Amino acid sequence: MSLKVAVIGSGITGLSLAYFLKDEEIELQVFERGDRIGGRIKTVEFSEELVEIGAVYYHSTNKLVSELVNDFNLNFKPLERQRVGLWDGERFVFKTSNSELLTQLKMLWKFGFGITKLGGLIGEVKDMNSSFYTGLPFTTVEEFLGDGMMRKSTSETVVRYLKSRGFSDKIIQNLVLPTLRYVYHHAGSSDSNAFSGIVSLIAYDSDPVYYLPEGNFALIENLASKISKVHLNSPIEKIEQLENGVMINDELKFDMAVICTPLEISNIELTNVNNKGLMINTFKGYYKTLVKGYPNLDYFGTKSMNDLPPMILTTMTSPFYGFEKIRDSTIGGDIYEITSSTQLSDDILNNLFTKIEISQSFELPYTFADLKVKNSFPPIIISKDIYYANAMDTIIATMESSVLMGLNISKLIMERT
Repeated sequence: MSLKVAVIGSGITGLSLAYFLKDEEIELQVFERGDRIGGRIKTVEFSEELVEIGAVYYHSTNKLVSELVNDFNLNFKPLERQRVGLWDGERFVFKTSNSELLTQLKMLWKFGFGITKLGGLIGEVKDMNSSFYTGLPFTTVEEFLGDGMMRKSTSETVVRYLKSRGFSDKIIQNLVLPTLRYVYHHAGSSDSNAFSGIVSLIAYDSDPVYYLPEGNFALIENLASKISKVHLNSPIEKIEQLENGVMINDELKFDMAVICTPLEISNIELTNVNNKGLMINTFKGYYKTLVKGYPNLDYFGTKSMNDLPPMILTTMTSPFYGFEKIRDSTIGGDIYEITSSTQLSDDILNNLFTKIEISQSFELPYTFADLKVKNSFPPIIISKDIYYANAMDTIIATMESSVLMGLNISKLIMERT
């Protein structure tokens, strides 16, 4: 007799979990409380262009996402490296150049010889990332972290950790923290754990990063196409651990349930389980504002569009912490994306642009867990038959880590078949 498994949540974690189990003798049903699949991955159309509101790209070292893209024969392209400007709210404190050599010389002049350590740290991070795929399956977050670099970097703040590695305040405040804010959309990030901070530095690696021209939702659609039963508008309010198996919403019996959505925001009642340590995270959201228009060069203190970096990160708390040109336009203004912790007012937008042709704001609530240092983590195995795929949200939340958790729990389930 095949196992019956309920998957709660249709984001990339839940869908990849179901995909990895598709060839097993398992009856899978995916339950989604909303009216769409995809979770934090969302592709929208803006000014006749596909734009990512959630996850944007994946790194060439992201083994699992790369394999899924290849499995589905999806078109992917390398993301063009853009010039970056670091903005302190009044002026640019640093700008990269189109020339990699010139950028390296400018960074050496701006940040001192300490910047030469950055390449070595990025190399260590890549080695650390490659270890993600060894030792599967793991049953706890602590087992995944081990005793080395990953565990140490989760137990210290990013500022303290980097200072212990010999990085100056100038590098931390003007380079690392703006990148962390941009990647994880946290306006205040000096107290974030070092693991999230150093992983975000992959953005400065010379290896390619890729995007899907058809949108990341193409990956979601392909995953979902391999699953026979996906129930939309089907909130799960209660999961009860029975002597054998689980009861869902007091009416549906399954052999196992896998929760692939944060418990802190899902309002799922768990009964006959030990709830200790389950809900320890605070989740934060952010806004993305898309604008087709013409930037105000006076606001940024630049004389021409050529002098305005296509990607702008902030080194302080300002109305935004990311301002990026994401599409060139042959007719009218280009398309820009501004990320911020609160919705941008018309006054702020009118300061940022001299002319706005179209604009649209998107709220993405409860997107990332609070990344502050924690000494304990939620369990992956909540009870005998209930698993929790979001246990690692407090340290990392990427497409790759989400697929990794889907693969890990699929292996835990297969061990029981």
